[in-house]
Amino acid sequence: MGFQTFLKKYPIKEDELYVMLDGDASYPAKDIPIFLENLKEYEIISGKRKGVRFKLKNIVHFIGNKIISLLGFLLYGRYIDICTGMWGFRGDVLKNMKISAKGFELEADLFMNMRRLNLKSKEILIDYFPRIGEEKLKESDGFRIIYFLIRKRFAS
Repeated sequence: MGFQTFLKKYPIKEDELYVMLDGDASYPAKDIPIFLENLKEYEIISGKRKGVRFKLKNIVHFIGNKIISLLGFLLYGRYIDICTGMWGFRGDVLKNMKISAKGFELEADLFMNMRRLNLKSKEILIDYFPRIGEEKLKESDGFRIIYFLIRKRFAS
């Protein structure tokens, strides 16, 4: 189930904690308790991928992630692994986020909301594994994410 579908299908409870991770087995579910523990002190948690393993064809994605994170820093004043697929939220915070992204821009939207709402945040170092299944991300998605970050930054 996609994140937007989840948000529409299930009412967010302000006193609950939520962890989102991609369903392609590339993010370690074993780290969910660490995210939940840190959400006692922080309003939002993001995973910082370590040990990124990639095939030669995926080097473009690796470089693209670095460029997107650098752009996030230049536009929003904070450098994090924006394209991470593992995030944790307090329910009250998630309820106040205005998430409009429909595709791969989701993580950029979460980052932008984190900065816009000036949330107390933390990055947690997590493992990252090769995905199970067919690759869905295309180079054009990277350009859509960049456009999304820029458009949202300068929108009135």
